[in-house]
Parts: sequence; structure tokens; C-alpha cells
Amino acid sequence: MKPVFYSAPIQLPRPGKAADREIRAGIQQLNRRALELWQAAALIAASEPGLLTASARDSARRRGLAAGRRILSGSLKGKARIAYFRNMTAAGLHSAGIIASDADRVWLLENRYGLADSYLRAVADTALQNHAECILCPNPLRRDQLEAVFLPSCHAAFISLTAIDTPGDVIGRRVHLDRIPDAENKQALRTILRENRKWIDALTNRAAGLLKNAEILRDLNTDTCAEIDPCL
Repeated sequence: MKPVFYSAPIQLPRPGKAADREIRAGIQQLNRRALELWQAAALIAASEPGLLTASARDSARRRGLAAGRRILSGSLKGKARIAYFRNMTAAGLHSAGIIASDADRVWLLENRYGLADSYLRAVADTALQNHAECILCPNPLRRDQLEAVFLPSCHAAFISLTAIDTPGDVIGRRVHLDRIPDAENKQALRTILRENRKWIDALTNRAAGLLKNAEILRDLNTDTCAEIDPCL
């Protein structure tokens, strides 16, 4: 007797409620572990040494004030809002895609030694004082610092180079803030910041890997976990 083969699709049994709870708990645990790693990276970023002198920060701020006043001259009134320029996803820490295509003028701020925040705060303060429309983008690892400011009514954007995935893909005028600190402080900063960057990259990459695992687990159990979003 010849074997009979059926072409009908095989219907796998749906997991029971206990299995559903286990799958959900697994995804949530992966998300929690990713968040813990993300928070650890944020702590390292916040511990950057205060080796920059007040005069270096003041110099960056003065340049930001001058740029803000020049750009915002005659700008339209509008509201300020906050949006993250980068997000932590299963693919890693990447730009969120809000680089304004309408920005005819882009300034790319050197930020090897952390002076972009002083510059950007000055631009933001000028925009707020003039009640101009602006988008303020905090650093997701250090929410007390800015990494980009957009001025939609002026078609202008100021972006820290450390916030861009591939700086060569963004065309803009470079602001040489890395030239401000003196040579002695630069050497001390390089050593510590290089070590910090190594740990931050390792932690954020591991967090991204956990989010990716959560995403795979959710996709394999779409009916059970469709509403669970593995993200930070």
C-alpha cells in the first residue's frame, strides 16, 4: 500500500494560557534587562570628567549666541517642543530620522570634548527668548544635555557630530569646537573619554541585542504578544 501525502497545511496547537504568560514574561524580562544596561551606559556618560575650563564653555556659548542671533533675525513666532534625535532600538542607538530635509542650512558641531551642549544651549536660549519655533533634542544618554536644535521657520539645524550615525552623509558647515580646549586638557580628556566610549558602546550594543531577541520572540508569537513593543 502506497503512503498517502496530504497537501493541507499543518495546524500547530496554540499554546495555552500558561505558555502565553511565560512568553510575555520572557519578552518583558528582556526589555527590563536592556533598560538596566541602558541606564548603566547613561551613568557612565554622566560621569564624564569636569576637565573643561569655564572659559572653554563660555567660548562655546558665545559662539552659539552669535549664531543664534544671526539665524533668528526676523524669524517667525512659534512654539518650542522636545524630540529625541536618537532612539535606542533593536538595531542599536540610531538617529530617529528627524533630520529636517527642509533645513537649507546645517551646522555640524564638533563634540569630542563635550562643548556642543554649551553651544546648543545658547542657540536654544536665543530661540526661546525670541519665541521662535524650535525643536530641542536632548541626548538620550544624558537628558540634561542637548545634541541638536532645529529651527524650522529658519530652515536651519544645529547638530552635534557625535549624534549622527554617519557624519559623512550629512552636508553642513563644520563648527570647530574641538579647537577651544587647551592642549593639556585635551590630552587628559582623550584618555578618559576613550575609556568611557568603550564601555558605553559595549553596554548599548548589548542592550540592542536583548531588544532584538525580544523582537524575535514577539514575532514568533504574534497572536499572543502583538501589543508588546520591545523598545526602551
